[in-house]
Amino acid sequence: MIVKFFADVTMAYIKEMQKRARDKRICLNQIGKLVVSSVRQNFIKGGRPEPWKKSSGKKTLVGLGTRGGLMGSIHYRVDGDTVVIATNKPYAAIHNFGGIIKAKNAKNLKFKVKGKWVSKKEVVIPKREYMLIQEDDNVRIKELLAKYITEGK
Repeated sequence: MIVKFFADVTMAYIKEMQKRARDKRICLNQIGKLVVSSVRQNFIKGGRPEPWKKSSGKKTLVGLGTRGGLMGSIHYRVDGDTVVIATNKPYAAIHNFGGIIKAKNAKNLKFKVKGKWVSKKEVVIPKREYMLIQEDDNVRIKELLAKYITEGK
């Protein structure tokens, strides 16, 4: 009789875990918030785990990390069984991956630096990978998943 009782309790617990595994939205939302926070920390720290290459006095990526800038645009959405971390800023990729911006429709690019107009044929944007998570984030994600499956929290 004790064995049957234990089996009934165990089966109920397993069914509850299976139910949670089917509806992952709560857990995926928690993961999304964790990753967005981590990506924003990359801006605040000026690069993690290694600091970003310093700029030569021009606007830095950290400067773009204001509320209305690139950092403020980082968001997440749950899409089925996936958490998507994204930004809607058109300049996001060039800052994450680095690259060269060249003039297309004019002889030179023209932009302001410290209040003065500058004219260049091209501008090299260094790679400053902000759209990544840290090793400790992977540990925290696994902990979130385990807690959700076992406790529903």
